[in-house]
This record gives sequence, structure tokens and C-alpha cells, in this order.
Amino acid sequence: MIFSKKNRLNKIKKLFICIIYSSLAIMMIACLCLCEKEGQESIKNPETSESGEKTTEVQAVETQNTEEENKLEEVTTAESAEQHETGTEEPGSLTLRPVNTDGFGTQGNNGIDRIIDAGQYMYLGVDNRQGTIVYRSADKGETWEAISKHGINGDKNNIFTTTLVWFNGCLYVGTWQLKSGAQLFRANADAENVPDIAWQAITLDGFSNPNNNGFTNGIVFDGYIYVGCFNLTEGSEMYRSSSGDPGTWQMCIPKGYGREDNSDSTCLYAYDGYLYVGTESVRGDMSGWAGTAIYRTDGKGSPLSWQKVCPDGYGDKYNNNTGAITVFKDHMYAGTWNYSGLQVWRTDMTGELPWEWERVVNGGFGSSRNDAVQGLAAAGDDLFCASCGELSLNPGAGTGKLLKSSDGTNWAEITQEGFIEGKMIGILWMISANEKLYIGLLGANLLTGGDGLSQLWIYE
Repeated sequence: MIFSKKNRLNKIKKLFICIIYSSLAIMMIACLCLCEKEGQESIKNPETSESGEKTTEVQAVETQNTEEENKLEEVTTAESAEQHETGTEEPGSLTLRPVNTDGFGTQGNNGIDRIIDAGQYMYLGVDNRQGTIVYRSADKGETWEAISKHGINGDKNNIFTTTLVWFNGCLYVGTWQLKSGAQLFRANADAENVPDIAWQAITLDGFSNPNNNGFTNGIVFDGYIYVGCFNLTEGSEMYRSSSGDPGTWQMCIPKGYGREDNSDSTCLYAYDGYLYVGTESVRGDMSGWAGTAIYRTDGKGSPLSWQKVCPDGYGDKYNNNTGAITVFKDHMYAGTWNYSGLQVWRTDMTGELPWEWERVVNGGFGSSRNDAVQGLAAAGDDLFCASCGELSLNPGAGTGKLLKSSDGTNWAEITQEGFIEGKMIGILWMISANEKLYIGLLGANLLTGGDGLSQLWIYE
């Protein structure tokens, strides 16, 4: 025990070119390809011509990416001195153990998208190309039962559960939609008997915007429930409601936070009277990406006032996504997605905004293929960092990692036989609850056509 936490051809081309490093969008492309095989739809591969040769458009992008990568190699070499020590955790009394390694007995359950602890029950959502499924546990995560249909309401195009929030006695579930706007549901998910659980649709069209493809995260803050939206066409949106009822949700940010490249509100974190939101910046031409940022609001007034608390990309424009935020020992930490290897940054939260930030991890903990932070959790005397590994169309299984640090600068990898091995890519979600870490893994099924099933592990 350690502690008391994505005209359709054009869209597909755009996604492939712009957000190859966004895991959800990539898996959405993979699913569309699978749908083509099933005869649901005929969609050309945006990467090749009918003869199988790469198109001029993709060749140009690859040339640009090569130039960008060359620049990154120079930067990484120049900054290698900033790398802090990374080792392996020494054996001790704490254990990392598997709870479920077979996708909860359901074929196609590929990854654990979200996990929350709501007190009486814990809940999690899995991705599945036949439609996402929500599960619950009454024994602190040891055993799980399904409480929804595929796709929540039977819509197989709801392939991911990308928002899970407990608010006013109901479980809210937001999805990633393949064919229309994202969908949001709620249910009396604490009913004693599963047949008594009733699901109500809050919106089935991305709050009347079909370009809102996913509700990518949610949170309760100061009496409101908030959900963020992935929108590559127009820029990210965010909505909130004081009741959660249909028809009461209002847009609460300027489109894309006033930036052309902001495509998503990826992570939400409440601390000391403020709501903090990390963004993804992959909209438009890559040359115009400025890098991810974190914005905050006190939730007061109308419209809400948002302030940026970090420089764009934390000073590195190749940081295109803030995957996680937490506070540990008087510092705020933020983990990024970066195709030269993930980074972790921190600030003491003092002085004028935007605050000054210090990089404490560079280059993916020694592996450039480890390029996406998916979780940060402060627990007891340690800070934990979870990563998904290589988020590309040709991922290398087993590149994700779980590490911990007592000072935020020196890190030890936590390993165990069978953990992120074989057909597992890495960690898709992690929370701290019940004096444990709950760690959801992503298998290689949707991305590579393999049969890697989701896994749930506990560290305690």
C-alpha cells in the first residue's frame, strides 16, 4: 500500500498528415480501414495511389517531416545534458500485479481508455471496434462487470470511451465517434442490479456540431461538469453544465482558445481554485503548429476568463499535446507527446503568468519511441509517470513505460514479468485511488491488426 488518482476522404487525409501522433485519431483511421475490409465503405488509402506508389502529397509531408526530425536530432543532442538519471526500481515490498489480461473476456476489447473511482463503484471504459463498453467494479478493481451495450446505445461507431465523470449521482460517458458528432450519455450506474441501469442520451451529435468527433475528457469543477472536444476542422471546443441535463450545456471557451492550431482539450485538472486544461495543437499545416499549452480559469463570470500558464510547447513547438497534469511537492508537472520522445516539465507556480517551466525529462526516458505521456499521479512520497509508447501507424509493441520519482528529476522504471510485453504497446490510462495505482494497458489490435487484448494492472 503506497498512498491514500476522432466529402470523408479529405478528413482522413488530414488526420493522417496532421495527427499521426494522436493515438485516438490514429486508431480511428485504423478502424476505418478495417471497416473498408468489411465492405462498409470504399475509401482509398490516403498514403498511396492506385498503383501503390506514394502520392505527391504524402511524399512532400515525409520530406518536411524528415527535415523536422533532423532539427529535432540536433536539439536532442544539444540538450542531452538535461537528461536526468533513469534506473530500475529496486525490489521492495510494493508489487505490480495483473488483475485482468484477457480484455474482460470480450474479443475486440483492445485498450482501457478511462478509469475513475466513484466511491461505491469504480468504472472503466474500453475501446472496441464493435463499440466501446463500460464496466464497473464493487471490490476496488478486483472483479468487473459490463454495464452497457457495445457503443453504449448499440452504436458500433462509438468506439472509444474518452470521458468518464461521476456527477450529481450519475455516471457520464463521452465517446469518440467514427461517423458523426461525439455522443454523451449518463446513467444511474450505481443501481444494485445491472438490468436496472438506464442510459440517457445527453447529445448524439457533438452538441449540434458533427465536427466535434470526440469528447476527450471531462471533470467536475465548482458545481459544473465540463467536457472537452476534439475538433480538427474548426478548433477545440469545451462545454459545461450545472445540472448535466440535455439542453443545458454551454460553450465555455473561445474556439481553439483563440489559436488556429488548437485541436483538442486533452487533459483537465483542478487545483487550488482553478481548472487547468492542456491542449493538443495539430490543426492546420504542421509549419503553423506552435505547440501545446495549458490554460486555466476560476470558473467565474460570463464568459469565462482563460489565462495561459506556460509558453507555447513549454518552449519546444514539437510538444504537440499535454497528456497529463498533476501537482507534486509544491510543483505542477505536465507530460507531453513529442515524436523525438516524451517530455516532462514542471513549475513552482510562482510569479507572473505564464509561469517559468523547467524540463525534468527529455527524450522519452532514453527511448525516442516512447513518445506520449498518458498519466501523471502524485501518490504518497512519489510521483508516477505512465506512457503509451510509440503512437504511430507502425508501433513497436512494448515501448511504453511506468516510472516513479521521489524528487521529480531522478526516475526508476517499475517492471514486472508480463507487464507491457508481447502484444501490449503501453499504458493508455492511469489513476491513483484506494491506496493503489490502477493501470490500463493498450494492446496492438486496432493499430496493427493483431489480437492484443486490454489489460488492467494494479501497483500497491
